[in-house]
Amino acid sequence: MRETTPQVLGQIPWLRPAAFIPGGALVAAGVALAFKVPFAWESVMVSGFFAAVGTVLSLRFWRMCVILHEDRIVIRGFLWSRTVPRDRVTGLSPSRWLISRTRNGRPWVTPITVFWNFGPAPLWFESHNGAAMIRIRHWIERRPARPPQHRGDGLPD
Repeated sequence: MRETTPQVLGQIPWLRPAAFIPGGALVAAGVALAFKVPFAWESVMVSGFFAAVGTVLSLRFWRMCVILHEDRIVIRGFLWSRTVPRDRVTGLSPSRWLISRTRNGRPWVTPITVFWNFGPAPLWFESHNGAAMIRIRHWIERRPARPPQHRGDGLPD
């Protein structure tokens, strides 16, 4: 059986450059520490650490998404990624956590942080995240990604 192309649900594309803000701040702090006077190797080592952490966090934030394969879901988070087989997924919580079961049957939750709203958010941002969660819910229920178009009289076209 040939696997279909997976659905990739991610951030709003034009907001992705914001991923470099936290990492860029750490890189800038590292550079500022490296050039302090008087020069010390300790400041160079600390600045290298800040630059490395900032780069890794920026790249992880850039890659945050949910990938819906035919037989599994891959959640790329800010600090780690998790792959859950489709048959172990049991649902979604209202607070945007994927609910699944481990191999031995224990319940497990995975945060879908890419679609979390931190504080009040613009309507277009909330609607993008809500639409992505609906697509994930349809994937869990094995429904098509888009419902059929209707004529308005209650009968499908």
